[in-house]
Amino acid sequence: GRPRPRRRQSRTNGLDRASSPAVDPHAGHGGDRNGALAMAAAHCQIAGDVCLAHCLELLATGDTSIAGCARSVREMLAVCGMIGPLAAARSARLREAAALCGAMCKDCKVECDKHADKHAECKGCADACEQLIAEIGKLA
Repeated sequence: GRPRPRRRQSRTNGLDRASSPAVDPHAGHGGDRNGALAMAAAHCQIAGDVCLAHCLELLATGDTSIAGCARSVREMLAVCGMIGPLAAARSARLREAAALCGAMCKDCKVECDKHADKHAECKGCADACEQLIAEIGKLA
C-alpha cells in the first residue's frame, strides 16, 4: 500500500482544537500536600538554628541566663524537623508527630519570649514557633 500522508500538527501541539481539550497531567494529584505546614516547619527550623547559635555564643561568654532557651530550642529542633517531610508525604502519623512538635514549640516559645525583648534571635524563634503552632492547629 501507499503510505499515509502525515497529519500536520499545529504549533500548540493540538491543544487549541475544540476536539482535543487540554488535559492537566497533574489533575487529581490532591492539591498542596500540607504546604503551609511544611513551610512553617522549615521556617521554625531556620529560626531555631539561628536562636540556638546565638544562645551558644552567649553561653560561651559565661551568660547562663540563656541556658533554658538553648535547651528548649535544641529539643524543638530535634522533634520538629520531621514535620515538613511527614506533611509533604501526608503521613498517617502526621497528626501524632505534629502534636508532639506543637508541645515542643509551646515550650520553646515560652523560653524564647523571656529573652525576646533583648535578643532578636529569640524573638524570631518565638514568632516562628507561634506560626508553626497555628499551622498545626489547622490539621484538626
